[in-house]
Formats: sequence, structure tokens, C-alpha cells
Amino acid sequence: MPIEIEMIRKIPYFSMLSTDDLTQVAMQTVERHFNRGDLILIEGETEGSLCYVCSGLVKVFKASPEGKEQVLRLIGAGFTFNDVPALDDGPNPASVAAVESSTLRPSRIHDRIGGKNEGEQCMPKRATQVVLSEKEQETLTRISRRYRSEQQVALRARIVLAAAQGQSNARIARELEINVDTARLWRDRWVGLHGIDLDTLSIAERLQDAPRPGVTPRISVEQRCHIAALACEAPAKSGRPISQWTGREIAEEVKARGIVEQISPRHAARLLKKGACNRSASAIG
Repeated sequence: MPIEIEMIRKIPYFSMLSTDDLTQVAMQTVERHFNRGDLILIEGETEGSLCYVCSGLVKVFKASPEGKEQVLRLIGAGFTFNDVPALDDGPNPASVAAVESSTLRPSRIHDRIGGKNEGEQCMPKRATQVVLSEKEQETLTRISRRYRSEQQVALRARIVLAAAQGQSNARIARELEINVDTARLWRDRWVGLHGIDLDTLSIAERLQDAPRPGVTPRISVEQRCHIAALACEAPAKSGRPISQWTGREIAEEVKARGIVEQISPRHAARLLKKGACNRSASAIG
């Protein structure tokens, strides 16, 4: 049994379980052998087990109505498959068959990770909670339904909306037919930006790709905040003989203060409109 437990502990999903829980998992795990060509899982059926490949090689594939096979990936010894259905008890997203003689260890993990069996101590799900305001809910729903929206942006809006409904990353991945890491990324990205007000960073901007490594964003969130704070000052405080900020004046001022190196009056005016107080000299005396 100790050898069985240590083998199971190497599987990432089980690495944080207690010895007692690992013992229970080991007791429920039965080694199964498959010959070359044997079908292991069928797409659409509910299996609910995480499968660990002890030896051999298996293929994950989809078959068209005409019988044409599309191999999605090959999985060798030391790796798992059927992760998402095992977590949320959903249907198998694809079929699996043995490419060569293979030995597997299927394990039920839903009851041990985030399960709801009475009297059991389960690991909490790690999905970050998403709470939306009424405005955020309305805007995200509108973006997700726009036919002219970028498909990636619409998808990200649907991920956030589903997360706000309490769905797990695994369920979101299955229902939207995406990788679970994609669901997790955009859930966490949204939550990470929660402290920034919508005037500084709009909902649409939150759904955009992060800058590529090595590429400095033109205007960072911190710079936007400085620009918004500047716009709340009276222009006269900066020695400008105007009663209200204009795009040209604020562009010159933010460059003069070293907030940004370059910004066009048009871009500055847009930021001013979105997030500035735009106070006038007469308003503050």
C-alpha cells in the first residue's frame, strides 16, 4: 500500500491530499490493461475518472459522422487524461484508445477534490470568486452577444460571466470548448483588475491581451491614474492660462511632468474624457 500511495501522490491533483485520503484513493484505484486498438473512453459518455498512464501510449481523438478520425494528442506514461470530466462529472470531451499495450489506473477525484460528500474533508476549489456590478454584468453580456465583436473578446466576456455565476473553471472549459487554463487565466485576470475603476480601465480594455513580453504598453494603468489625478487639478496650478483642460494642454503637461514620454493630443483628450475630473479654475476659486 505505501508504494501505491507514493505513486498516487505524484499525480498533481492528489499531491496535497492527506495520507488518509490518499489511502482511500488507492483503495478505489484498480489497474487496468488495454491492448493495442482497445477503446478506453467514448466521447459523450460519462466516465468521471481521472486516468493515469502507468505504461504504454494512448491517443485522444474525435471521430466525424463519416468515421474520419482526428487525433488531438498522444499521452504516454506518467501523464493523465480525462481531467475535466473527472473534476465536474461531465461527459467525455473526446474518445481515447490504446495505441500500444497500455496499463492505466483510473481514479475518482471529484469526491476528493472539491467534492460534496457529507462528512468528508475536501480540498477547496481554487477558482477565484468573481463578483460583478450591475454595470459590469450588462456590459459583459452586451459584448458577449455582439456579432461584430472580436470572437476572442466575446469569448472572454462569456468566461467572466460564467465565473460570476459560480461555475468552476473545469465546467466553463467544457461548456465553451476551451482549455481549462484559458478559463482560469481570464477569471484571474478579471479579478486582478478589480481594484481599478472603470473610468480608468474600461471593461473592453480589461478583455484585451496583455502586452507581449518585451513590449512596453503605450499608456500603463499607473500612468492613466496619474493623468486622471492631473486632470482633477486646475490648469492654473500648472501655470496654464486656461480655465479647462484640453487634449493639447494636458498632453503637453503630462510630458512635461515626465508621466509619459509621448502622447498625442487626441489620445490625451480621450483619456481626459474617460477618467478625468476636468475641473476648471473658477470651480476651485
